[in-house]
Amino acid sequence: MNNLETQLVDDLRNTLQAIAHEPGSVSASVYETAQVITHLGPTPTTSAALDWIIDQQKPDGGWGLVHLPDARQVVTLTAVLALHQFGQSNHARQAKEAGLTYLRQLAAQDYFMTTPSNGAELIIPRLLAEAEQAGLAISHAPYQKMIEKGERRQLLVQLIPQIEKTQAIFSWEAFGTEPRPEYVDGSGGVGHSPAAAARWLALAQGNPALADKRAQVEAYLRGASAVTQTGIPDVVAAAYPTHRFEQSFVLWAMMIANLLSDGRFTPHVSPIIDALAQAIGPHGLGASDHIMPDGDDTAAALAVLQTWGRAVETAVLRHFEADSYFFAWHRELQSSVSITARAVHTLGLFGQTAPGPFQAMLAQQEADGRWPGDKWQCSWLYTTLHCFLAAMQQGAADAAQKALAALLRHQHEDGSWGEATPTPVETAYALLALQAAARAGHTQDAIIQSRQRGFAYLQERYQPGRPFHDKLWLTKDEYNPRQIDRAFVLCSLLAELAERQNYTDW
Repeated sequence: MNNLETQLVDDLRNTLQAIAHEPGSVSASVYETAQVITHLGPTPTTSAALDWIIDQQKPDGGWGLVHLPDARQVVTLTAVLALHQFGQSNHARQAKEAGLTYLRQLAAQDYFMTTPSNGAELIIPRLLAEAEQAGLAISHAPYQKMIEKGERRQLLVQLIPQIEKTQAIFSWEAFGTEPRPEYVDGSGGVGHSPAAAARWLALAQGNPALADKRAQVEAYLRGASAVTQTGIPDVVAAAYPTHRFEQSFVLWAMMIANLLSDGRFTPHVSPIIDALAQAIGPHGLGASDHIMPDGDDTAAALAVLQTWGRAVETAVLRHFEADSYFFAWHRELQSSVSITARAVHTLGLFGQTAPGPFQAMLAQQEADGRWPGDKWQCSWLYTTLHCFLAAMQQGAADAAQKALAALLRHQHEDGSWGEATPTPVETAYALLALQAAARAGHTQDAIIQSRQRGFAYLQERYQPGRPFHDKLWLTKDEYNPRQIDRAFVLCSLLAELAERQNYTDW
C-alpha cells in the first residue's frame, strides 16, 4: 500500500473502532442547546453557551442553513427566546435584535413556512406562544399552515396511549406537561432529545419521587454535551445516543464502496455485524437500543447483514412500507425519498421489489436528473446517490442515465460537488455514485475524468483524523454525524484507489 492508502485504511479502522464502542458522535445543535438553556438556565456556563449560539448566527440575523428558509424558523425562534431570557451582554442583545429583524423581514416578504423541520408543527405554536408571553412582537402570519398542522397533530398526540413508544416523544418539549417516570428511557433521556430531557427535568424539579430519574436525566444531558466536543456543558447534541445509526450507516457506506468484505477491515467489521444482528428486532432497528425502530436504520442494517451473509428476513422492512413510499415511523406527516430509495435498494439485494414505492421514487426525479434533498438530508447529492443506486439495480436505465448526466453537469471546476458550497462529503456522495456506475459498465471518458477530478479534490483536502464540519443532515435543525460523514469520504477515496487499475487514462 502507498502512504495515502495506509493512512486511509488506518483512519477507517479507527472509525470502526469508535462506532463499536461509543454512543455516537453528533455535532452540537443550536435548537437543542437553546432549549436546554431556556428550561434549565441560568447555570454557571449559560453565558458561554449563549456565546456559542451567537457564534452560529448568520450575517442576515437568522440561524440555520441559509438556502433552506423553512428549516431556519424553529432554530431562529428558539435562539431569540433564549437570548431574550438570559442574554445580559450588549452582544447578546444585539444578536437577539438581529434575529427579530430577520423574522420580521420574512413576514414583510409574505413568506409562508410550508415544509417543516421534524416536529415543527408541534414546536412552532409553542415558541410563538412563549414569544407572545415574553412581549416579543413576532408575526404569526408566516406560520399559519404550521399552526393548523400543529392543531391536527396535537389531537393525534392526545390519542396516543403510550407516547413514549412513538417518535412523537422526540418533540416532547413542545407539548409535555407531566414528567412521568416512564418517559425516561434506557439512555437516561427522553426521546433521545436533549430539549425533551431538559423540559422533563424542569418539570420534575422538587418531586422527591423522581429523584432517581432526575439523576439519570442529568447524567444523560452531560453525555449529550460531551459528544459535541465543544467543552461547554450547556451545549448539547442534536440527538443522543445514536450508536446504531452510526453503525448501520458507516457499514452501508462501506457496502456501496465494495469495501465491506475487504479483509483489511474484517476484524473491525465483524463485531459490529454481530451487534447489529443482535440489536435488530421483529420491528426493526432504531438509532439506538432505547428508541423505537425506524425504516432508515432498518433498511441500512438489513442491507449490510445480507451482504455480509447473515440470514435475515425482509418482513421487518416491509413493516415500514406504504403504497407509494417507505416511512421512518408510523404517523409521520412527510415521506422521505432517500428512505424509500434505500429500502427499494435493500429489497433488491434479496431479489425482491416494491413496485409502488419504486415508481413513486422515479416520479420524484427532477427534469434535470437530480432528486431533491428531503426531510433528513438537505443535499440533492445524498438523495440522488440513493435513488441512482436503486434505479440502476431495478433496471430503470433512463432515470439512472439522467442522474449520471446531472452528476457530471453539476461538478465544480475544482472537482468538487456541493448543494450550496463545495463540501468533501457531498463530493464523496457523487464519487461513490460514479464508482457504482463504473462497476455497472459505465466507463465513458467523461465519467473517468470526473472521478479523477473528484478524487484529486478529496485527496488534497484529506488529513488523517481531521473531522468534517459541514452540517447537511436535518432533524429539528441541521447537524453533522461525524463518523458517518467521515466514513463516506474515506470509503470514496479507498474505493477510487482500489479501482485505479481500471482506468484507461490516469
